Amino acid sequence: MARVPNVTREQLSPEHHEFYDSIAGSRGSVRGPYGVLMHSPDLAARVAHTGSYVRFDLDLPESLKETVIITAAREIKNQYEFAAHARLARQHGVPEETIRAIARGTAPEGLAPDAALLVKYAKELLQNHKVSDATFNAVKDK
Repeated sequence: MARVPNVTREQLSPEHHEFYDSIAGSRGSVRGPYGVLMHSPDLAARVAHTGSYVRFDLDLPESLKETVIITAAREIKNQYEFAAHARLARQHGVPEETIRAIARGTAPEGLAPDAALLVKYAKELLQNHKVSDATFNAVKDK
């Protein structure tokens, strides 16, 4: 049983239905972290807005977005996000070996150059809480 249960639309006050509806409209439903975040509808809406921008509006190929997302999910040990986005990564053409390398923690070795660079950046940030100048500059120059 979950420590913090998901919140349904019916459990929210009417003035918070718009937040729920906005998330459901952009993602198809309110599930995963958003069901829990709905305990604070304003926070949920803000997180969803930021997430929607990064996921849907960022000028980066979908395959690379999903590669970064599964890298972050693996680094923070979030199985739900990894599984959900590994499926999307496959749909957007991320090679199975790339997904497996990220899952094993061996990436960025063996990855295509652009994917390797973004995986390296994400891993440095999440493992070290900072990014080396060399990695930062390589991403910036790209």
